[in-house]
Amino acid sequence: MEGVVVELMSQFGILGLLLAGIIYIIVDSIKTKRKNLVSSKKLDDSIGKLENHVDKRIDDVNDRIDTVNKKVDTQYDLLNKRIDAGPDVFLNKITANKKEEDQEHFNRLMDQFNQAPRLHRILKLYRERIGCDHIFLGTFHNGSTSISGIPYCKFDIIAEKFKPGHNNVDLREYTTIYKNSDILVHDNLPLVISQEDYIYFKIDEDGNSELEDVDDILYRRCLKYKIKQFAANLLRDENRNPIGFVGCVDFDYDELNFKELNNCAKELEEIYK
Repeated sequence: MEGVVVELMSQFGILGLLLAGIIYIIVDSIKTKRKNLVSSKKLDDSIGKLENHVDKRIDDVNDRIDTVNKKVDTQYDLLNKRIDAGPDVFLNKITANKKEEDQEHFNRLMDQFNQAPRLHRILKLYRERIGCDHIFLGTFHNGSTSISGIPYCKFDIIAEKFKPGHNNVDLREYTTIYKNSDILVHDNLPLVISQEDYIYFKIDEDGNSELEDVDDILYRRCLKYKIKQFAANLLRDENRNPIGFVGCVDFDYDELNFKELNNCAKELEEIYK
């Protein structure tokens, strides 16, 4: 190229120089354009590769989003099914539990119903063996609670047997007198019944008795109805918790068989166990 320029200058002078400059510019422009074309192609290739990479990444992300959405939809459907079925399952459990509790209550009620004649036979048998005038069975229970939720300990006389004859001055039925009675009220059977496995009090001819110091109300009742002897034996469950008592009174000074009173309590315990 330089030789061509020199040749032009030597032949044409300044005009040759201008012509050489024009030729140089044209040639350089052609080279630059070629370079630009090559660079543009490389750039296009790079941009294309980048676009392909970005598209691929976007497709991957979209696939992951679709997978997540499917999982969410599946879990949502399962959750809706559980929510829809929840009340029914809950109610079914409550219904099943209530049926089981009702059945258990019914079975225990039937057991007690079927044992009722046996209870009376036992009381009649042991009244004769003990030699008392009046025998009765009491059971402890929680009849109600205080405002703070503390339960009251109450008792009922649920069965009794009288000895026929004129000596039985107290002809009252204890099953009607002592019903849902609070153990702590001394106007009923004394509190000591629930504190001792066995109690016995005797009122002598002069009216003296240790019962006066334990429960004055019961003592005066014994005087009023001419009760000479009062005894009671606790009933306990398998955990030794008191569940009731068998008691007896006598209007004379007959010799009572306290061993048979204890045997009566043991036999009644077995029924309740």
